[in-house]
Amino acid sequence: MGLKETIYRLRMERGLSQEALADQLEVSRQSVSKWETGSSVPDLEKLLKLSALFEVTLDELVGREETASPPPRLTEPSPAPPVKQSLSRPRIIGRFLLGAAALIWILSSLHIGFLNGLLPAFPLGLCGVVCLFARSHVLLRCLWVLFFSVDTYLRYGTGIRWSMILLTPIFEESWNYARLFFAWVEFFCFLILITVTVFLLQKKPLAPTKRNRNRIMAGWVLFFLLPGLLFLPLDPLSLLSNFIYIFYDWVWLPLFTALLSAAMRYLRGRRRSGQS
Repeated sequence: MGLKETIYRLRMERGLSQEALADQLEVSRQSVSKWETGSSVPDLEKLLKLSALFEVTLDELVGREETASPPPRLTEPSPAPPVKQSLSRPRIIGRFLLGAAALIWILSSLHIGFLNGLLPAFPLGLCGVVCLFARSHVLLRCLWVLFFSVDTYLRYGTGIRWSMILLTPIFEESWNYARLFFAWVEFFCFLILITVTVFLLQKKPLAPTKRNRNRIMAGWVLFFLLPGLLFLPLDPLSLLSNFIYIFYDWVWLPLFTALLSAAMRYLRGRRRSGQS
């Protein structure tokens, strides 16, 4: 069995698409396709990464060692049709959500105005776009869209934001405890969303390259510098000050989620490659 058949067989055994394998090797999907068709051959660095990822020796990878099991028939259907079938359902749902958003917008505009009609339709429309174009973790992406949509409504419609939980020790009855309660509910929903996101994304190893390590370190530096924006000498009622607070709430914790996921993926990649 040659190199191209071995790469295809190992990729299919692990349930990876060409794009998923390309992401882990930091190459384009076209490169993986060329390897599997035999029009090109991966260089030594990529061969080492493939060997670590598939947990096989280089000899097994390039086909120098024959295995006892018979090789898979090359006349089997290509992996492209199953990928298209798996994406068809999200696309159908995406079209349905976009149609529902447009209908809700039209009906709401007749009663509460053109711009106000966007409020209930906008989250559905965004989820529809996610279903149409996202290739993985569609439900997770939709949950993030819904979370920030609800956060936007609470922020501008009621003045409630998750950061109100920091006022819990000094909160007074005249400030309405219901507002504090909803702030805590939003915060716990955010924690659950972070946990689920990190759990799902850390399963996909990140290549333990120096470039990836430097990117993660630079991201953590930015993460710890962002709170400094809150201490800028600005008028608290100014437009710039409000923008900074919104930017902080919407970027700082999502950035923490992304960096934590990337760090765990990097460590998982190091363990797989056998690095210390």
